[in-house]
Amino acid sequence: MIDLTAKLFDLRLYDAARKLASDFHLAPDKPLPEAIRRKMQHKTKAQQLRENERLCFSVLNEYRRLLLDWEKRYASQAPEDVPDKRFVEACHRLPWAEYQLDILLQGDSYERGETVSELTTDGYIRKLQARLRKERYHEQPCLD
Repeated sequence: MIDLTAKLFDLRLYDAARKLASDFHLAPDKPLPEAIRRKMQHKTKAQQLRENERLCFSVLNEYRRLLLDWEKRYASQAPEDVPDKRFVEACHRLPWAEYQLDILLQGDSYERGETVSELTTDGYIRKLQARLRKERYHEQPCLD
């Protein structure tokens, strides 16, 4: 375990043993040295990419479910009805969302990285996440 921890966190064996002791509360009176704490807090590019991938997948999957709901719930009942804007959005954005999810699920690392980069540029995925939170809030029934 010490060897594995040393390799995972790029630590000397002694520091890895101290980290394990601290993580499992085996030596509560001896805090980790500052150098070890800094290394643990610093995320590698691969770790950051995986986190961003999970965020993008989660947000896109929630958006897909919302679009599927809108596609059914707000479909026009008669040909002369003006289409609801949510139905129109569902028709336009559902194929896009499903394509992005397919890449995140089945694409190679380069494709996933490119997709994540596109989705996180200019905070797009965060904006979509905020919009989904707003939609959830508005769908909550009032308790008057």
